[in-house]
Amino acid sequence: MAAPVAQARPQLNVGITNTFSLVPLWVAQQNGLFEKYGVSVNLLIEQGGPANALPAVLNGNYFAWEGGTDSFMIFCARQPKPCPLVSAAAATNTPDTALFARPTFTYQQPSDLRGKTIGILNKGSLTDYVMSAWLKQNNLVSGQDVQVRSMGGIQATIAALEQGAADAVTITPPQTFAMQAEGMVQLVDFNRDVAPYQTSISIVRRQSVTDERASLVALNKGMYEGLVLARTNKTAALGAAAVYSGISDTTVLGQAYDHTMPLLLDRPYHSVDGVQHVINILESLPKETYDIPFTPETKPQDFYSDQTSQELDSAGFFDQIDKQYGYTQRKNTGT
Repeated sequence: MAAPVAQARPQLNVGITNTFSLVPLWVAQQNGLFEKYGVSVNLLIEQGGPANALPAVLNGNYFAWEGGTDSFMIFCARQPKPCPLVSAAAATNTPDTALFARPTFTYQQPSDLRGKTIGILNKGSLTDYVMSAWLKQNNLVSGQDVQVRSMGGIQATIAALEQGAADAVTITPPQTFAMQAEGMVQLVDFNRDVAPYQTSISIVRRQSVTDERASLVALNKGMYEGLVLARTNKTAALGAAAVYSGISDTTVLGQAYDHTMPLLLDRPYHSVDGVQHVINILESLPKETYDIPFTPETKPQDFYSDQTSQELDSAGFFDQIDKQYGYTQRKNTGT
């Protein structure tokens, strides 16, 4: 009798960035946790931002995109209803973005940015929407008072500041700490000024929640165990971060770890308040610049599904992993 043919693991392409809030994903990949749950994951760094990543999810080139809520919402608003994409898990409820400048920049108040050029990672990215919302909050008009320019990814943004092509730039950890180590100065902390702001979500095709349930469950299991492993084993987290963050300086990575881990949600549930705040911010942006076709009926639940997280929670998976690693939950983060 012929031996049974082993079933190949599903191969999942997952689009990512260098943002440190993705450390659970990095840790899971480096420690074989996705394979443990029956899938093989390819982590692909996407420099083109959501403009490239979201269509890649829609057409199946990516199984998931670990990205921002804002760009995803706008993409969905332009699709047939219900949106063919949905967020299946959440990682943070803050934008975790800051505005940096060279040490010679004199800054005391937002009006000091008048006449300056600000670099953002990509048009239509988290850094774009957060920057635009902050400018509006402070009565500054993009294109008039301040020039906001897309730089095309994290490395190009940093280079623009260093070379003087931008007076200030929006940056996320761990690059924020690398810039501090180089002597750059932080002007604005958007965590303080713009939160709550749901971001770092896992975007998949809506049909995947049911039609590819096994793969989605395996992905989420791996990410959750990666989160708990990262919380309880800093060495493992920093080792994975050194591979995927683009930074090798252990001091900088340690600072990013200490900063980011308290911001990560204990459980991957979405925040109604955090998603609603993103909707409110996007609706407040200038119509002539941001054509966002939300309707009066738009609500947070249009954009996410907690079904997979609820199933794992009800089955005791989260508690099981917490117990395995000796981790005690800080708080209930489901809202």
